[in-house]
Amino acid sequence: MTLFLLLLLLVLLAIVGRSQSEKIVVTLLLNSLILISSMVFMIMGFNIIFIGWLCFISMSLLTLFYQNGINQKTVSAFISFLIVTILMSVLIWFLCVRSGIYGLNERSWQDEDAVLLNFNININMVRVTYVVLVFGLLGAVKDSAMAVATDTYEVFCNHPDMTFRELFQSGMNIGKDILGVTINTLLFAAIGESILMCQMYFDCAYSLAELVNSKSLFQAAAVVIIGGIGVEISIPITSAVLGFLCTTYHKKTNFWPLNNSGNKKGLE
Repeated sequence: MTLFLLLLLLVLLAIVGRSQSEKIVVTLLLNSLILISSMVFMIMGFNIIFIGWLCFISMSLLTLFYQNGINQKTVSAFISFLIVTILMSVLIWFLCVRSGIYGLNERSWQDEDAVLLNFNININMVRVTYVVLVFGLLGAVKDSAMAVATDTYEVFCNHPDMTFRELFQSGMNIGKDILGVTINTLLFAAIGESILMCQMYFDCAYSLAELVNSKSLFQAAAVVIIGGIGVEISIPITSAVLGFLCTTYHKKTNFWPLNNSGNKKGLE
């Protein structure tokens, strides 16, 4: 069944992606290799946060620049991703340390296999949880940043005389439409993964206090909440960065001159 679904994915990718399908497949394979290599290095004892950040940046460079080329859109999305991730890292680290979100939750302790596990793994679970939460943030931030940058850039290509303020406002208006859809997508993904956990809460007659203080619920909700905050921050940052690159920076340096396709000459 896995092979069938994978084959269906590749066939649809070839039909829909067309010329981009090869780059998309290569990007997926390279990202998977980077992810597996990162886990191996973490198990070998390398600094988890350092390896995690190398993984974040490498995967983002591949996804944005190799797959979509070097232009105002991808540069704006990458700068926005870096700013948002650095800002959110402070919140995520504070959350990991103060809330005790790391490690096994009460559901995991109830599994029969838990008693057979060796807990002397010499891995800092606070750092592991930090990396996991940042990974959950990456997809949402890159999607929203790239969507805002692409749509706003198309507006600028059709109206190259727009000012920074006008372009920034266009990006914010576009971001408002993207915001609700993205946050709902995060919510539905979390619900889909945690539907059995929610059923357990009802079957075990959890009180409101127990539900609010449940570690398993907080671990599932943290990904959605952090992703939503990251998306909200990424919209104005992406709009501002793209507005600067397309107006102020472009007019001063004449870098990335516009052509009919709206891409940088020589990089099509």
